[in-house]
Amino acid sequence: MCNTSNTSFALPGTSSPAKEEGAVGHILEHVPEFKYASIAFNRDFEDKSDYLNHFRQYIDECHRKSEDTYMPYLTILQSSGYGKSRLIKEYANYVYTLYLNLGIYRNCFPRPSADAKEFISSFENSKDPITWFNTFLAKAISSIKENNYSDPSQFWRSQLNDNGKSIWKPAIDAANETSRQGGLESIRINVGYLEENFHVESEIKILLCIDEGRTLLEYKNNEMHISLFRCWRRALRDNKWRARGLFSVILDTTSRLSNFAPSLRDDPTIKSINDSRKIFMPFIDVTTFNTLTYNTSDNYYNRLFSNGRPCWKALKDAYCEGSSSVSTDIYAWNKVINLVKAKIQGGGELLVKGTNMDENYEERKILTSVAILASLCSVDISPSVHFASNLIGSHLGTCLAISQDRMKVLVCYPPEPLITEAVYELLNNDILHCIAQTLGQGIVEPGKRGEIAGELILILTRQNIQTKRKIRKEASFFAGEIKLIDFLNDLVLDSKTILNDDSDTHNTLKNAYISFTRFVTISTIPTKDDLIKGYETGVAFNLKRNQKGADFLIPVCSNKEYMFWIIQIKNHNIKSVNSHFKVDATSKLKPKYVFEKSNLAEFDAPYLAMYWQLGAHEKNVEKVDWGISSRSLRSSMEDPTTHYAILGIKSFKVARGKTLESLRAILNAYIDPYSKMWSHDPILNDRTAYIETFLPWCPSKPDENLLLDKYNDTDAS
Repeated sequence: MCNTSNTSFALPGTSSPAKEEGAVGHILEHVPEFKYASIAFNRDFEDKSDYLNHFRQYIDECHRKSEDTYMPYLTILQSSGYGKSRLIKEYANYVYTLYLNLGIYRNCFPRPSADAKEFISSFENSKDPITWFNTFLAKAISSIKENNYSDPSQFWRSQLNDNGKSIWKPAIDAANETSRQGGLESIRINVGYLEENFHVESEIKILLCIDEGRTLLEYKNNEMHISLFRCWRRALRDNKWRARGLFSVILDTTSRLSNFAPSLRDDPTIKSINDSRKIFMPFIDVTTFNTLTYNTSDNYYNRLFSNGRPCWKALKDAYCEGSSSVSTDIYAWNKVINLVKAKIQGGGELLVKGTNMDENYEERKILTSVAILASLCSVDISPSVHFASNLIGSHLGTCLAISQDRMKVLVCYPPEPLITEAVYELLNNDILHCIAQTLGQGIVEPGKRGEIAGELILILTRQNIQTKRKIRKEASFFAGEIKLIDFLNDLVLDSKTILNDDSDTHNTLKNAYISFTRFVTISTIPTKDDLIKGYETGVAFNLKRNQKGADFLIPVCSNKEYMFWIIQIKNHNIKSVNSHFKVDATSKLKPKYVFEKSNLAEFDAPYLAMYWQLGAHEKNVEKVDWGISSRSLRSSMEDPTTHYAILGIKSFKVARGKTLESLRAILNAYIDPYSKMWSHDPILNDRTAYIETFLPWCPSKPDENLLLDKYNDTDAS
């Protein structure tokens, strides 16, 4: 076989997690979950990309520009688990940082600040919320000075030790005491107060950090009837310390916090955004991906699952509490997987019938299906700000970029084996059906549906194999190596045709292994280094657009020798195929043709090549006869014996019943203007006739004789 911190956490379950039975190794089952989150949060800081200095430079520049033209705050926006709060913890070693966590009804770490509920209630009920907040802030800042902390890091530790109680309770009381604010008012109006009393190297003397900032959007001030977020923003705008040592950051996973000021596109009557209301682009470059990846571990799953955002590995290590036994590792990783399953479903067991059935259930189910698909397959997600920001905020999507007009957000699901492991547990026929629906709604960018269906066929095959192995206690996870011949036997109905002779080539491949759990898009022609890294990290490749010859490259390994399996996907609705397909299945699937310019072009090890015609009505698995037509493209007269054609989607074992129905729907998914979601209006009723006037070549009821042949799937129920 070829077995080759920096974060805050939102914890699953309620605010008082149920105690679990059955301790394994050194894991203490009867300790609340936040203990483990605390251990993970406070582990040694690792900053391989120097993103802390990048952030310090950016926030200093923002502070300087906030004097006239920009609001004095910055949003730190990124998906859960990358380390937004940990970034602030490290920054607090340099600048006095007031940390206010408003995650009142969220099971998060760091925990909600003491008196956070009272802060929200008092802010809601204040008659003059702008003055109230600035008085609250002045009292909190004066408390730092009164306690004579030796440096910013000492203040940070003190603040987190009592959860901010010694700061926030007196500040709330002072702000509520409207008749006795003389001393605080003199502090509040003293423009130079911060510069005179807080001696740190940075131009920023006090940083106000609001974590779980979406809470400010959820409550309104009863007097002004605007959100507390807007009240907070106005208070910062009017504060005397603006650009004189005071700056604020607000942390969350939702881009709504970054998009409050209207753009000209939203409101063309605005000639320009008022200078004092411009907002900075959010800081999203929390570049901690693969920070805690350790390739030296002798445990395959420890190496594999440590890839991705750092919270997975940090939390797993916290659960282990120093123990390094195999059973403890498996148990700890499963604990983290349960957290990931909750997060990717939007925070709970969304896919369990009867749970979380609120008015947003259907949208959350669609977004969950998109997150599952994107964690397994190579897809492009629509940059629509609504869907993309919700995937980032609630379904573990990673924010790549935000357009300057804040109208589009690029979201992706980079290869994180632990997330992929979690979604294997969620993937079922209902999700496949939902995926087909999302492809028809444009949430996932239109592309080659055949490739998505092909990827899912391979993924579902792995799921079936590993499910059986897990039941037999032969495997602990869906990830892991699978013998290639075993995979092929579970992949197609007639597998006896494949690798069926006793040649050295066939025997080498029969004893080889595959490790992929998901597909990723590669934008260059793959090299041998890509092949090795892909195998080690459990990915297969969807080849670049317009790549000639093949669509998929799957890394294969036998006795530390790396090989590959390449597949070309077609989806033509045809009754049967003729000899013309053989060129595609033979010469055009040779390494020299597919990988021209790459060191894989002169590949001299065994390889497997397949031509899949998913749209064919006939069902067949055959070894390809090279023939005269394909010999014209060959550089050698020796016929490779590892090229095969698989015709018809029903040739695959997983394509049965509801799964076949969903795969067919995916293969034929497109935006249909006549579907009910577009053509029905509650007042106008059916709008089909009106839509049809604009689409003369796309009638709602086309001539059945001019349509492609329908598939007969009655034999695959």
